Amino acid sequence: MKTLHKLLLFICMLAPLASVSAQTQASTKEQGRIVPALDNVISQYGEHEAKGDAEILYKYRKITINEASEDEVITYLAIRINHEDAIPYYSQFELSFDEYYETLQLDFARVKTSSGEILNLPKSAIQIKTANDALFYNEQKELTFSVPKLSPGAIIEFQYRRKAINLAIKNHWFHTEFFSWHQRNSSTGEYSFDATGVSEVSISAPLKHKINLHGQQLSAITQKRYTQDNRQIIELSRRNIKKMVPQEMMPSHWLNSPALVLTTLDNWQQLNQFSYQTFKSGIGTSDAAEIKRLAIDITANAQNPQQKLHAIFAYVQQNIRYVYAHLGRGGLTPHSPSWTLKNGFGDCKDQSALLISLLNAAGIKAYPALYHSSGQYLLKSAPRLMFDHMIVYLPQQNNIEAGFIDSSNYKLQYPGIIPKNNLAQGFVLGDDQGTFININTQPRPNTLNMVTDYYDINDDKVSAEITLSAKGYFDNYFRSIWLQSQEKEKALKSIIKSLFASATITSLTVENDKDLFKPVVIKAKIEFAMNSKLADGLLFSASYKQVAQSFMPVAAFTEDEARHQDLYNALDLAITHTVRISDKKDLYANLIEQPVIIDTPLLKVNTSALVDEEMALQMNISIESFSLAASEIKSFTTAFNDAMENGTWLIQVKPGKLNSTTQLAGDEKAVDLAGIKNLIDRGEYEQALTNIKILLEKQEDAEGYFFKGLVLGFLNQHDESGAAFEKADSLGYEI
Repeated sequence: MKTLHKLLLFICMLAPLASVSAQTQASTKEQGRIVPALDNVISQYGEHEAKGDAEILYKYRKITINEASEDEVITYLAIRINHEDAIPYYSQFELSFDEYYETLQLDFARVKTSSGEILNLPKSAIQIKTANDALFYNEQKELTFSVPKLSPGAIIEFQYRRKAINLAIKNHWFHTEFFSWHQRNSSTGEYSFDATGVSEVSISAPLKHKINLHGQQLSAITQKRYTQDNRQIIELSRRNIKKMVPQEMMPSHWLNSPALVLTTLDNWQQLNQFSYQTFKSGIGTSDAAEIKRLAIDITANAQNPQQKLHAIFAYVQQNIRYVYAHLGRGGLTPHSPSWTLKNGFGDCKDQSALLISLLNAAGIKAYPALYHSSGQYLLKSAPRLMFDHMIVYLPQQNNIEAGFIDSSNYKLQYPGIIPKNNLAQGFVLGDDQGTFININTQPRPNTLNMVTDYYDINDDKVSAEITLSAKGYFDNYFRSIWLQSQEKEKALKSIIKSLFASATITSLTVENDKDLFKPVVIKAKIEFAMNSKLADGLLFSASYKQVAQSFMPVAAFTEDEARHQDLYNALDLAITHTVRISDKKDLYANLIEQPVIIDTPLLKVNTSALVDEEMALQMNISIESFSLAASEIKSFTTAFNDAMENGTWLIQVKPGKLNSTTQLAGDEKAVDLAGIKNLIDRGEYEQALTNIKILLEKQEDAEGYFFKGLVLGFLNQHDESGAAFEKADSLGYEI
């Protein structure tokens, strides 16, 4: 959906935009200047507390709203370059706009050089182009201009105006105001959020308009309301906004900047009524018979409502290609289901309309739902169109659990929702709806299960099979690589190599990549060349770090010294790694090192032996979604670093059975080390511990204490385990 520039720029467009108007052509002539001359601006706003490589001396926005709720927004900026490092950020400006909704005009732009020379922008430095991230059909444009002779001490000033030509919602106005300014580096693409000295907004509107203000950091924004010439005036200002340096996994600019939402909508039901009626207007009833026949055909083999749902979802996902947004249709109006079927493609609202029509025809209730995929922009106190995608909501019915589905994501596992964060909520549309519902309802929707099976252990090499199966975020990660990457096999092999750097990959297979209702499964066979002999003992290891560094943002989770921004983890993540030795040779394992166990509200890492298998262990890492202030981050990173540094299983595998000299003659239960070893191999740890206690009551034995430490470790009694290992060491036990 494409909404106004006032809202935000989004990935999936529900509302497209129209053709270039004559008013879009940029002009170098100064017209309608809304601030004093540049020298006066410098004199008045040139000195302030906010400094940096560049600084916004003054930002002023004048908004005029007419009786029909159409607005003209004029923006002026004066920017000083203090250091050459800022030049790549300010050498070119990109002003995005939506041609369906608005026109954009550059009134003037110039540079006052460090020597005092005034250089106006040449016409050749200005152009209108399609937005770089535009896909398929869309009317997102950018007015770009390059400024001449930038050097430290130079001051840039420019003014541009937007004018509404179509409203997102008739007779209503809303606007999102960021008091700061950000610029993109023309070489690296990175953004700079530089300091701002003074930022002001003036709004003039008819008295009949009730304008509600909502937003972030309201206490830092000065507000003034009054009446003048039979119009209401709202003046807003913010001073000394500090430079913001972005860091990985920080909350969005929206949450870190002084920002306001201004809207004439009083409640979300107003938005629901408008949006739902607009959506329904595109569906109609003329093709109801065609949709009914198709629904019957699709669900012919379905035995229950759940199977009908799956059949319809698979049909739409496999037969309707997703495209961006379509020209000539603003707002939330989809094409008719028959149009989408005939053409074989559609954007998110087209696919939702078709999916809902087919489901309803099959007796399954379904509703359209709007959501913003980031989740962080959802300010519930401020009703307005601020969504970037449409999906489908299913209420609980006929053994179908309540939840959301989305057929527009290519080959993504059912229900097709790309899980970007745990905060996302869908705004469900309908005559009896108009409510927000959480997108992620599962307690642990993003899981990765990894199994490493050492099935053949020899003197010259060790062979193993790696199996990766996933849900949610991880499943989408693997599917996107396998289905969309041009070098998909190479990409997956690089993941396996990141887990086992010294291994040679001998085969790779992918299962369920085209099955929408099963998790994708990746299997790889690997070999390790051996430099030591099995008879001398081979060491096998597994660690938390081994999987975390491949599938988690380890850098952001481990570094806290240089951290100055809040840390935001958007998703619950859980990884399980099972390691087993299934070779049928007569082998036994000695535990050399075991990992720490960490149990905090945000991070849990633990490990255990699998009691139903001879030689197998399982390691688990789970991280909750969270947002931590910079002052709180150390508590998390300390625990995570502990898991990375001290989270290793180290096991020595040898051939044959234990040769013990501590046989207890006449003991019918064979309470000896060989018998205890067999109990451990079978996972009978409680019985093994009982036998060890009997053994040690009769005679102190170094190997007996070693086995006691081993068994207590498997039973997660780690303090007692450590004491037993120390006793074994003091008695001279050597591996």
